[in-house]
Amino acid sequence: MPIEERHTERAHVTPTREPYEAERREAELVHRYRRALDLDGQVVSRLRVVPAGESAPIYSDLWNETTGELVEAKGTVTRDALRMAVGQLLDYGRFVDSKRYAVLVPTRPRDDLLAFLAAAGVTAIYSDGARCTRAEP
Repeated sequence: MPIEERHTERAHVTPTREPYEAERREAELVHRYRRALDLDGQVVSRLRVVPAGESAPIYSDLWNETTGELVEAKGTVTRDALRMAVGQLLDYGRFVDSKRYAVLVPTRPRDDLLAFLAAAGVTAIYSDGARCTRAEP
């Protein structure tokens, strides 16, 4: 299925959880990374899965059909955000033949969190100026 379209920079809500503005940051990260992959000739989309017993679908952020890499974006590099990303990747990964997992974040995670991601077999992809850098596990 196609990558989610982004039509606004921000969305203001009054939730009882962390503000949704982080989700707009995630969308911007996905679109920037998608453009880079498109320029490289890679085919990207996102997964839409309805797990057994669920009534609503779950959606991945990015599925690289060319490389078999499943990517989850997070707007921050906090421990909670990266732990959530690992769980989401494992959940989505059950429904596709994923060769690799990656988390797309705005900045390089600190060393301890890179070690956590490496232990989970997840690559960190972060912005390093005008390009994306991979911190392989």
